[in-house]
Amino acid sequence: TNATPSPTDVTSAPTPAPTQPDENNQGTTFECGSTITGDYNGADVIITGVDMSYNGDNMVITATVNGADVQSISATNNAGVTASDNTGSGSLTVDGLSQNQQINITINNGNPSETGS
Repeated sequence: TNATPSPTDVTSAPTPAPTQPDENNQGTTFECGSTITGDYNGADVIITGVDMSYNGDNMVITATVNGADVQSISATNNAGVTASDNTGSGSLTVDGLSQNQQINITINNGNPSETGS
């Protein structure tokens, strides 16, 4: 048999663990099933680069804020796909998306003085 002439070099650094997103959700790709949680300060919530990872035609976005109402949700991308819901339902379906397209989402409660989580 061919024995290893010396032990493995144990002085080399191990591979670092994957990085976690920071408090602004930087470094995160949002896709089907993603959830954002945290305190809500009454300002618009803007989520950029939501990925349509799967082969489908539409994406359903649902938003809830404990302690505040969701007044409107809008979605846009650079391919001209836009959609909005101003009914206060907290839900929006974006049609006409293809796989690997990204959209930007804006969620607004219509009353900046309302806060929640």
